[in-house]
Amino acid sequence: MTSNSVLARMVGVALACFATTGGSIAAELVQGSGHSIRLGAYAGVLFFTIEERDFRVVATVASGPDEPPIRFISTLQHGQQMVISVPRAFGQAPLEFQVVRNGDVLLVDDKLTSETAELADKGPVAQ
Repeated sequence: MTSNSVLARMVGVALACFATTGGSIAAELVQGSGHSIRLGAYAGVLFFTIEERDFRVVATVASGPDEPPIRFISTLQHGQQMVISVPRAFGQAPLEFQVVRNGDVLLVDDKLTSETAELADKGPVAQ
């Protein structure tokens, strides 16, 4: 890979992060490695595999070690996204975690995860 193509890829990733997350920084997920998820009372892990031209994204979360887990599976092509959303009480914003595929890169919105964990403790959102 040439230095120009590496730079172009890095710029593309940065722009995709900015565009898809409202300016927050997203982390690039490496195939086969896990990424921790925290959505209020739910915690888990996310990973992906490549199947032909698609990315198979698997997220497994549970509300505690003795609770049954919930698994989300999504097949993403370039430009597609997956959102895991936990609804809350009326007037409160949902807790959300976003995964975006941009070409050969899978981006995980870490800022969104930490913000939603903080929101869980703050109560209703002003409207």
